[in-house]
Amino acid sequence: MALAGDEKRAVRDAAVRRLVELGNAGPLSRAQVAQVADGLGVSDRTVWRWVAQASGQVKPVARPQFTLDEVLRKRLAFWRGNESALHREILADAAVSGSPAPSLPTLHRAVREGLAPAERAALRSDESGTIEVVDASTAAGGVTAQADQTGQEPVTTMRQDRMVLPDPGQATTLDDLVQQLRSLKIWAGSPSYETIKDRVNRTWAAAGRPDAELAGKTTVVDCFRLGRRRVNADLLVAIVQALHPDVGYVTQWRQALQVISGQTRAASQVRVQDTLPPAVAEFTGVPLATLATIAEADTQSRYVDFQSFDDGYHESWDIESAMHRQTIVAYAKDGAPLSPAYGAPARVHSPVKLGYKNTKYLTRILFMPERNGGYWTDRGYEWYGGV
Repeated sequence: MALAGDEKRAVRDAAVRRLVELGNAGPLSRAQVAQVADGLGVSDRTVWRWVAQASGQVKPVARPQFTLDEVLRKRLAFWRGNESALHREILADAAVSGSPAPSLPTLHRAVREGLAPAERAALRSDESGTIEVVDASTAAGGVTAQADQTGQEPVTTMRQDRMVLPDPGQATTLDDLVQQLRSLKIWAGSPSYETIKDRVNRTWAAAGRPDAELAGKTTVVDCFRLGRRRVNADLLVAIVQALHPDVGYVTQWRQALQVISGQTRAASQVRVQDTLPPAVAEFTGVPLATLATIAEADTQSRYVDFQSFDDGYHESWDIESAMHRQTIVAYAKDGAPLSPAYGAPARVHSPVKLGYKNTKYLTRILFMPERNGGYWTDRGYEWYGGV
Protein backbone atom coordinates (compact mmCIF):
# COMPACT_ATOMS: atom_id res chain seq x y z
CA MET A 1 0.00 0.00 0.00
CA ALA A 2 1.46 3.33 -1.05
CA LEU A 3 1.93 5.99 1.62
CA ALA A 4 0.48 9.49 1.28
CA GLY A 5 2.78 12.48 1.05
CA ASP A 6 2.54 13.44 4.76
CA GLU A 7 3.05 9.83 5.83
CA LYS A 8 6.15 9.53 3.63
CA ARG A 9 7.56 12.69 5.14
CA ALA A 10 6.91 11.44 8.68
CA VAL A 11 8.64 8.13 7.93
CA ARG A 12 11.59 9.95 6.36
CA ASP A 13 11.96 12.35 9.30
CA ALA A 14 11.85 9.49 11.81
CA ALA A 15 14.49 7.54 9.90
CA VAL A 16 16.76 10.58 9.62
CA ARG A 17 16.39 11.36 13.35
CA ARG A 18 17.42 7.81 14.15
CA LEU A 19 20.47 8.10 11.92
CA VAL A 20 21.42 11.38 13.60
CA GLU A 21 21.19 9.68 17.02
CA LEU A 22 23.38 6.84 15.78
CA GLY A 23 25.81 9.35 14.32
CA ASN A 24 26.09 11.17 17.65
CA ALA A 25 26.97 7.87 19.33
CA GLY A 26 29.57 6.92 16.75
CA PRO A 27 30.39 7.06 13.02
CA LEU A 28 27.57 6.01 10.73
CA SER A 29 28.27 3.05 8.50
CA ARG A 30 27.46 2.93 4.80
CA ALA A 31 25.28 -0.12 5.45
CA GLN A 32 23.07 1.84 7.86
CA VAL A 33 22.61 4.67 5.35
CA ALA A 34 22.05 2.25 2.46
CA GLN A 35 19.34 0.42 4.42
CA VAL A 36 17.43 3.68 5.01
CA ALA A 37 17.93 4.79 1.41
CA ASP A 38 16.59 1.50 0.12
CA GLY A 39 13.55 1.72 2.38
CA LEU A 40 12.77 5.28 1.31
CA GLY A 41 13.48 4.65 -2.37
CA VAL A 42 16.17 7.34 -2.65
CA SER A 43 19.93 7.38 -3.21
CA ASP A 44 22.52 7.01 -0.45
CA ARG A 45 23.78 10.48 -1.28
CA THR A 46 20.34 11.96 -0.59
CA VAL A 47 20.17 10.29 2.83
CA TRP A 48 23.65 11.57 3.73
CA ARG A 49 22.50 15.09 2.79
CA TRP A 50 19.38 14.79 4.95
CA VAL A 51 21.44 13.61 7.91
CA ALA A 52 23.91 16.49 7.49
CA GLN A 53 21.08 19.00 7.34
CA ALA A 54 19.26 17.50 10.34
CA SER A 55 22.42 17.50 12.46
CA GLY A 56 23.12 21.15 11.61
CA GLN A 57 26.26 20.45 9.63
CA VAL A 58 24.75 21.80 6.41
CA LYS A 59 22.02 24.37 6.06
CA PRO A 60 19.26 23.39 3.64
CA VAL A 61 19.52 25.23 0.36
CA ALA A 62 16.28 26.10 -1.35
CA ARG A 63 16.36 24.83 -4.91
CA PRO A 64 15.12 27.22 -7.57
CA GLN A 65 11.58 26.29 -8.51
CA PHE A 66 11.06 25.59 -12.21
CA THR A 67 7.91 27.38 -13.32
CA LEU A 68 6.00 27.76 -16.54
CA ASP A 69 6.74 31.33 -17.63
CA GLU A 70 5.17 33.17 -20.55
CA VAL A 71 7.82 32.05 -23.02
CA LEU A 72 7.35 28.38 -22.11
CA ARG A 73 3.57 28.80 -22.30
CA LYS A 74 3.88 29.97 -25.90
CA ARG A 75 6.36 27.24 -26.79
CA LEU A 76 3.93 24.72 -25.32
CA ALA A 77 1.19 26.30 -27.40
CA PHE A 78 3.35 25.82 -30.47
CA TRP A 79 3.43 22.10 -29.72
CA ARG A 80 -0.35 22.10 -29.09
CA GLY A 81 0.09 21.06 -25.46
CA ASN A 82 2.49 18.18 -26.20
CA GLU A 83 4.74 18.37 -23.13
CA SER A 84 7.07 15.61 -24.34
CA ALA A 85 7.73 17.48 -27.59
CA LEU A 86 8.45 20.68 -25.63
CA HIS A 87 10.80 18.76 -23.33
CA ARG A 88 12.74 17.35 -26.31
CA GLU A 89 13.14 20.89 -27.65
CA ILE A 90 14.32 22.16 -24.23
CA LEU A 91 16.88 19.33 -24.03
CA ALA A 92 18.15 20.11 -27.54
CA ASP A 93 18.55 23.80 -26.67
CA ALA A 94 20.32 22.88 -23.43
CA ALA A 95 22.73 20.60 -25.31
CA VAL A 96 23.76 23.57 -27.44
CA SER A 97 23.87 26.28 -24.79
CA GLY A 98 25.16 24.15 -21.90
CA SER A 99 22.38 25.42 -19.61
CA PRO A 100 20.54 23.08 -17.21
CA ALA A 101 17.27 21.53 -18.31
CA PRO A 102 14.37 20.26 -16.19
CA SER A 103 13.41 16.60 -16.13
CA LEU A 104 10.21 15.57 -17.86
CA PRO A 105 8.39 15.00 -14.51
CA THR A 106 9.45 18.49 -13.42
CA LEU A 107 8.05 19.95 -16.63
CA HIS A 108 4.82 17.99 -16.12
CA ARG A 109 4.53 19.44 -12.60
CA ALA A 110 5.19 23.00 -13.81
CA VAL A 111 2.51 22.64 -16.48
CA ARG A 112 0.00 21.27 -13.97
CA GLU A 113 0.70 24.14 -11.59
CA GLY A 114 0.91 26.83 -14.26
CA LEU A 115 -2.11 25.94 -16.37
CA ALA A 116 -5.65 25.10 -15.35
CA PRO A 117 -7.07 21.84 -16.75
CA ALA A 118 -9.30 23.83 -19.09
CA GLU A 119 -6.28 25.71 -20.46
CA ARG A 120 -4.38 22.49 -21.09
CA ALA A 121 -7.40 21.01 -22.83
CA ALA A 122 -7.75 24.14 -24.97
CA LEU A 123 -4.14 23.81 -26.16
CA ARG A 124 -4.72 20.24 -27.29
CA SER A 125 -8.04 20.94 -29.03
CA ASP A 126 -7.36 24.39 -30.48
CA GLU A 127 -9.23 24.51 -33.78
CA SER A 128 -7.72 27.75 -35.07
CA GLY A 129 -4.29 26.14 -35.49
CA THR A 130 -2.59 29.57 -35.30
CA ILE A 131 -0.63 30.46 -32.18
CA GLU A 132 1.98 33.16 -31.73
CA VAL A 133 5.28 31.86 -30.41
CA VAL A 134 8.03 34.09 -29.01
CA ASP A 135 11.49 32.66 -28.39
CA ALA A 136 13.18 33.22 -25.04
CA SER A 137 16.30 34.74 -26.59
CA THR A 138 14.52 37.58 -28.33
CA ALA A 139 11.87 39.89 -26.97
CA ALA A 140 11.10 41.49 -30.30
CA GLY A 141 10.59 38.51 -32.55
CA GLY A 142 7.91 35.95 -33.10
CA VAL A 143 6.73 33.27 -35.47
CA THR A 144 3.30 32.01 -36.29
CA ALA A 145 2.73 28.26 -36.22
CA GLN A 146 -0.05 26.89 -38.37
CA ALA A 147 -0.84 23.36 -37.28
CA ASP A 148 -1.56 20.85 -39.99
CA GLN A 149 -5.02 19.41 -39.38
CA THR A 150 -3.63 15.95 -40.18
CA GLY A 151 -1.69 16.06 -36.91
CA GLN A 152 1.74 16.41 -38.54
CA GLU A 153 4.49 18.74 -37.27
CA PRO A 154 3.24 22.35 -37.39
CA VAL A 155 4.21 24.32 -40.47
CA THR A 156 5.74 27.65 -39.53
CA THR A 157 5.31 30.96 -41.30
CA MET A 158 7.10 34.12 -40.26
CA ARG A 159 5.72 37.34 -38.88
CA GLN A 160 8.21 39.56 -40.69
CA ASP A 161 6.96 42.66 -38.90
CA ARG A 162 7.88 41.11 -35.55
CA MET A 163 11.33 39.61 -36.11
CA VAL A 164 14.18 40.75 -38.34
CA LEU A 165 16.06 38.19 -40.41
CA PRO A 166 19.49 37.68 -38.75
CA ASP A 167 22.36 39.43 -40.55
CA PRO A 168 25.52 37.26 -40.72
CA GLY A 169 27.52 40.33 -41.81
CA GLN A 170 27.32 41.67 -38.25
CA ALA A 171 29.36 38.74 -36.94
CA THR A 172 33.02 39.40 -36.22
CA THR A 173 33.89 36.09 -34.56
CA LEU A 174 32.85 32.48 -35.03
CA ASP A 175 30.79 32.64 -31.84
CA ASP A 176 28.98 35.70 -33.21
CA LEU A 177 28.17 33.75 -36.35
CA VAL A 178 26.86 30.81 -34.31
CA GLN A 179 24.62 33.20 -32.39
CA GLN A 180 23.25 34.47 -35.70
CA LEU A 181 22.66 30.85 -36.76
CA ARG A 182 20.71 30.22 -33.55
CA SER A 183 18.61 33.31 -34.25
CA LEU A 184 17.97 32.08 -37.80
CA LYS A 185 16.72 28.77 -36.39
CA ILE A 186 14.26 30.72 -34.23
CA TRP A 187 13.30 32.89 -37.20
CA ALA A 188 12.49 29.74 -39.14
CA GLY A 189 10.16 28.50 -36.42
CA SER A 190 12.63 26.52 -34.27
CA PRO A 191 12.55 23.26 -36.26
CA SER A 192 14.16 20.33 -34.48
CA TYR A 193 17.75 19.37 -35.25
CA GLU A 194 16.44 16.12 -36.69
CA THR A 195 14.26 18.11 -39.11
CA ILE A 196 17.19 20.32 -40.11
CA LYS A 197 19.38 17.25 -40.67
CA ASP A 198 16.74 15.67 -42.89
CA ARG A 199 16.38 18.83 -44.98
CA VAL A 200 20.15 19.11 -45.45
CA ASN A 201 20.50 15.46 -46.41
CA ARG A 202 17.64 15.62 -48.90
CA THR A 203 19.38 18.52 -50.64
CA TRP A 204 22.78 16.81 -50.57
CA ALA A 205 21.39 13.47 -51.77
CA ALA A 206 19.62 15.22 -54.66
CA ALA A 207 22.96 16.79 -55.59
CA GLY A 208 24.57 13.33 -55.76
CA ARG A 209 26.44 13.26 -52.45
CA PRO A 210 27.15 9.67 -51.30
CA ASP A 211 25.28 8.32 -48.28
CA ALA A 212 28.54 8.02 -46.34
CA GLU A 213 29.01 11.80 -46.57
CA LEU A 214 25.54 12.79 -45.38
CA ALA A 215 25.19 14.72 -42.13
CA GLY A 216 24.35 13.20 -38.76
CA LYS A 217 22.24 14.87 -36.09
CA THR A 218 25.23 15.30 -33.75
CA THR A 219 27.20 17.04 -36.50
CA VAL A 220 24.29 19.41 -37.10
CA VAL A 221 24.03 20.19 -33.39
CA ASP A 222 27.77 20.94 -33.30
CA CYS A 223 27.24 23.80 -35.75
CA PHE A 224 25.04 25.51 -33.13
CA ARG A 225 27.58 25.07 -30.32
CA LEU A 226 29.57 28.02 -28.99
CA GLY A 227 33.29 27.93 -28.22
CA ARG A 228 34.37 26.11 -31.38
CA ARG A 229 37.61 27.06 -33.09
CA ARG A 230 36.50 25.72 -36.46
CA VAL A 231 33.20 24.87 -38.08
CA ASN A 232 32.20 22.69 -41.01
CA ALA A 233 31.62 25.46 -43.52
CA ASP A 234 29.79 23.31 -46.09
CA LEU A 235 27.38 21.99 -43.47
CA LEU A 236 26.77 25.40 -41.93
CA VAL A 237 25.86 26.86 -45.33
CA ALA A 238 23.61 23.86 -46.00
CA ILE A 239 21.85 24.47 -42.66
CA VAL A 240 21.28 28.12 -43.59
CA GLN A 241 19.83 26.99 -46.91
CA ALA A 242 17.56 24.53 -45.11
CA LEU A 243 16.29 27.29 -42.83
CA HIS A 244 15.93 30.02 -45.46
CA PRO A 245 16.54 28.87 -49.06
CA ASP A 246 17.09 32.31 -50.54
CA VAL A 247 20.14 32.34 -52.84
CA GLY A 248 21.16 35.90 -51.98
CA TYR A 249 20.85 35.30 -48.25
CA VAL A 250 22.83 32.05 -48.41
CA THR A 251 25.53 33.95 -50.32
CA GLN A 252 25.75 36.45 -47.46
CA TRP A 253 26.51 33.58 -45.09
CA ARG A 254 29.20 32.21 -47.40
CA GLN A 255 30.85 35.63 -47.50
CA ALA A 256 30.66 36.02 -43.72
CA LEU A 257 32.24 32.59 -43.29
CA GLN A 258 35.08 33.49 -45.65
CA VAL A 259 35.79 36.71 -43.76
CA ILE A 260 35.73 35.08 -40.31
CA SER A 261 37.72 32.04 -41.48
CA GLY A 262 40.33 34.36 -42.98
CA GLN A 263 40.64 36.27 -39.71
CA THR A 264 40.99 33.01 -37.75
CA ARG A 265 43.68 31.70 -40.08
CA ALA A 266 45.56 34.99 -39.93
CA ALA A 267 45.49 34.95 -36.12
CA SER A 268 46.65 31.32 -36.08
CA GLN A 269 49.53 32.11 -38.43
CA VAL A 270 50.63 35.01 -36.22
CA ARG A 271 50.67 32.74 -33.19
CA VAL A 272 52.54 30.00 -35.03
CA GLN A 273 55.13 32.33 -36.53
CA ASP A 274 55.66 34.40 -33.38
CA THR A 275 58.86 32.44 -32.62
CA LEU A 276 61.11 30.39 -34.85
CA PRO A 277 61.53 26.67 -34.17
CA PRO A 278 64.91 25.56 -32.78
CA ALA A 279 65.69 23.76 -36.04
CA VAL A 280 64.11 23.21 -39.43
CA ALA A 281 63.63 19.55 -40.29
CA GLU A 282 65.07 18.27 -43.57
CA PHE A 283 63.00 15.60 -45.33
CA THR A 284 64.42 13.25 -47.96
CA GLY A 285 62.23 11.54 -50.51
CA VAL A 286 61.21 11.10 -54.13
CA PRO A 287 59.28 13.80 -55.99
CA LEU A 288 55.69 12.71 -56.47
CA ALA A 289 55.91 13.73 -60.12
CA THR A 290 58.70 11.18 -60.59
CA LEU A 291 56.67 8.42 -58.94
CA ALA A 292 53.67 9.32 -61.10
CA THR A 293 55.79 8.94 -64.23
CA ILE A 294 57.19 5.58 -63.12
CA ALA A 295 53.72 4.29 -62.22
CA GLU A 296 52.28 5.70 -65.45
CA ALA A 297 49.60 7.49 -63.45
CA ASP A 298 47.06 9.63 -65.26
CA THR A 299 48.55 13.07 -64.70
CA GLN A 300 45.59 14.57 -66.57
CA SER A 301 43.52 13.93 -63.45
CA ARG A 302 42.52 17.03 -61.58
CA TYR A 303 43.06 15.75 -58.03
CA VAL A 304 45.27 13.42 -55.98
CA ASP A 305 44.13 11.66 -52.80
CA PHE A 306 46.72 10.59 -50.21
CA GLN A 307 45.48 7.70 -48.07
CA SER A 308 46.82 6.45 -44.74
CA PHE A 309 46.61 3.08 -43.00
CA ASP A 310 44.59 4.91 -40.30
CA ASP A 311 41.00 3.91 -41.01
CA GLY A 312 39.29 6.67 -42.95
CA TYR A 313 42.23 9.08 -42.83
CA HIS A 314 43.06 10.78 -46.12
CA GLU A 315 43.52 14.24 -47.67
CA SER A 316 43.09 15.27 -51.30
CA TRP A 317 45.13 17.89 -53.17
CA ASP A 318 44.80 19.70 -56.45
CA ILE A 319 46.99 18.21 -59.19
CA GLU A 320 49.13 21.35 -59.51
CA SER A 321 50.21 21.21 -55.85
CA ALA A 322 50.77 17.45 -56.00
CA MET A 323 52.99 17.66 -59.10
CA HIS A 324 55.00 20.62 -57.80
CA ARG A 325 58.72 19.91 -57.65
CA GLN A 326 58.76 20.52 -53.86
CA THR A 327 56.13 17.85 -53.18
CA ILE A 328 57.83 14.60 -52.24
CA VAL A 329 57.01 11.21 -50.78
CA ALA A 330 59.45 11.33 -47.88
CA TYR A 331 61.12 8.30 -46.33
CA ALA A 332 63.77 10.01 -44.17
CA LYS A 333 64.11 13.00 -41.84
CA ASP A 334 67.39 14.69 -40.95
CA GLY A 335 69.33 11.86 -42.61
CA ALA A 336 67.63 9.00 -40.75
CA PRO A 337 64.65 6.82 -41.74
CA LEU A 338 61.33 8.21 -40.64
CA SER A 339 60.27 7.25 -37.14
CA PRO A 340 56.65 6.27 -36.44
CA ALA A 341 56.05 9.70 -34.92
CA TYR A 342 56.89 11.32 -38.27
CA GLY A 343 54.86 8.95 -40.44
CA ALA A 344 57.04 5.91 -41.15
CA PRO A 345 57.53 4.28 -43.52
CA ALA A 346 56.51 7.09 -45.89
CA ARG A 347 54.58 10.36 -45.89
CA VAL A 348 53.77 13.15 -48.27
CA HIS A 349 55.62 16.39 -47.59
CA SER A 350 55.42 19.87 -49.04
CA PRO A 351 56.90 22.97 -47.38
CA VAL A 352 54.03 25.10 -48.70
CA LYS A 353 51.21 22.96 -47.29
CA LEU A 354 49.83 23.10 -43.75
CA GLY A 355 50.58 20.13 -41.52
CA TYR A 356 47.20 18.44 -41.73
CA LYS A 357 47.52 18.17 -45.53
CA ASN A 358 50.82 16.23 -45.28
CA THR A 359 49.39 12.74 -44.78
CA LYS A 360 51.53 10.31 -42.76
CA TYR A 361 51.73 6.50 -42.97
CA LEU A 362 50.99 6.46 -46.71
CA THR A 363 49.43 3.34 -48.16
CA ARG A 364 47.85 4.59 -51.43
CA ILE A 365 48.05 7.56 -53.76
CA LEU A 366 45.05 7.91 -56.05
CA PHE A 367 44.80 10.15 -59.10
CA MET A 368 41.14 11.14 -59.50
CA PRO A 369 38.91 13.28 -61.74
CA GLU A 370 36.88 14.64 -58.79
CA ARG A 371 37.77 16.21 -55.45
CA ASN A 372 37.58 13.79 -52.53
CA GLY A 373 37.64 15.99 -49.43
CA GLY A 374 39.65 14.69 -46.50
CA TYR A 375 39.61 13.78 -42.83
CA TRP A 376 40.21 17.33 -41.59
CA THR A 377 38.59 19.03 -44.57
CA ASP A 378 35.33 17.25 -43.81
CA ARG A 379 35.52 18.66 -40.28
CA GLY A 380 35.65 22.28 -41.37
CA TYR A 381 39.33 22.84 -42.17
CA GLU A 382 40.19 24.63 -45.40
CA TRP A 383 40.46 22.19 -48.29
CA TYR A 384 43.44 23.86 -50.02
CA GLY A 385 45.44 24.16 -46.81
CA GLY A 386 48.45 25.86 -48.35
CA VAL A 387 50.21 29.18 -48.87
